[in-house]
Amino acid sequence: MLPTARSILHYPITASYRADTNAWITAATGSYSTAQIQALDALLGGLTTDSLLSKMDRIWHSGFGDNSDDSLRDFVGRHVATLVNDPSFARRQGFTGNGTNSYVNTNYIPSSGANWGLDSATGLVFVRNHVYIGARRVFGVNNASNANQTTLGYEGATQNYFARANNSASSSSTNPQASLLAGWGGVTRTDSTKVNLLRTSSYVVGSVTTTSTGVATIAMFVGAANNNGTAERWVSSQISSIAFGSGFTPTDYTNWQARFATFHTAIGFS
Repeated sequence: MLPTARSILHYPITASYRADTNAWITAATGSYSTAQIQALDALLGGLTTDSLLSKMDRIWHSGFGDNSDDSLRDFVGRHVATLVNDPSFARRQGFTGNGTNSYVNTNYIPSSGANWGLDSATGLVFVRNHVYIGARRVFGVNNASNANQTTLGYEGATQNYFARANNSASSSSTNPQASLLAGWGGVTRTDSTKVNLLRTSSYVVGSVTTTSTGVATIAMFVGAANNNGTAERWVSSQISSIAFGSGFTPTDYTNWQARFATFHTAIGFS
């Protein structure tokens, strides 16, 4: 009898791959072709070459996952996120919230991250299908009397979006941009005085002073914001990838997008 796709992954070919690739596949429950695993291995190798993998605490990619469980397991340390109120899952695409009460609890606490720091932090997201429904949060966390927000979201009816990283809710919205969020986006901080907005194919340097004031000690939510332990401002966009780590330079962001563009092509993600 011919071996199944799953047994092929577990036996003849594991020795040729990176340890982190093998660890993820060992933990996985879905079926993956040799080409798909080669693509994952090349992605992790490329991120290592670019000195990006060492910056990351978590990388989830539900556009790669064969099933919901695998899509909730990150590439860095096989940490598992949790679905809350059943956001819908589309195989090889991502999770979609209902805009009312469903989201993903990453179980990632910034203050416990090995790479996330007060003056060096990044949150990245790939939105496959954008839906604008008002002043909502693509991801976010806030606790300690609004002193340590990290969020990417929309502000008001103009569909401007903004970023905060380890700073107070009283700070002005950073770099509002009249542009829909689709593809890669995020927030990064590389010093104590400003927050930079990551848009598809552009790195927008902070134009206002936004002083870092604290790091959240509760979990980051995706598809909503965690406001002192309570979810709020849910979105109904389809989210395919999320990542957290230390601060990104413009070159880091360019390299990140290039590596994932190659990965997406290889796995047929669009």
